[in-house]
Amino acid sequence: EEALKLANAPHVMVIGGAEIHNLFLPLADRIELTEVALSPEGDATIPLPAAADWQEIAREEHPAADGKPAFAFVTLARTRG
Repeated sequence: EEALKLANAPHVMVIGGAEIHNLFLPLADRIELTEVALSPEGDATIPLPAAADWQEIAREEHPAADGKPAFAFVTLARTRG
């Protein structure tokens, strides 16, 4: 709550790792998500938001190209919670 007060703005974007995500998700009304068609090794994960609480309102697909994996920009809006 203190960070949001310091931002002093009508809209605040939060970008961070799993811990930051977990702290701010309950306060979010929109998620801008990048889905990458890749399964890298690692131990840090962020679970997908609960489908019952979020609705996909936009999706922009990008195919794999030049050795880079396919990806999509996805916008989710909170429906409840």
